[in-house]
Amino acid sequence: MKYSNVILDMLKRGVSGDVDDYYDFFLELTAKLGEDEVFADGLIAENEPLFDLINDEPMYYFYVEEDTDDRELCRKFLEPYYNQAKHLVKLSA
Repeated sequence: MKYSNVILDMLKRGVSGDVDDYYDFFLELTAKLGEDEVFADGLIAENEPLFDLINDEPMYYFYVEEDTDDRELCRKFLEPYYNQAKHLVKLSA
């Protein structure tokens, strides 16, 4: 569960507000799935439904189109992703 836990931990930080800059947070999260091929391939092999959950269009467009300085907006956006991710990690364990 190495890759799944990285994503789950990131989402947990995002929902809890333990993020200095949400724009950078989203860049890091999406880079793990798009630019870091080793990570993306590992997550797909480990938990493809989690990869699909995080690799959706709303996640990519959110930080470009929304005000990432609005911490509450970011937390609320991430909360359903975090809840679904927790469920997917439990299912694949």
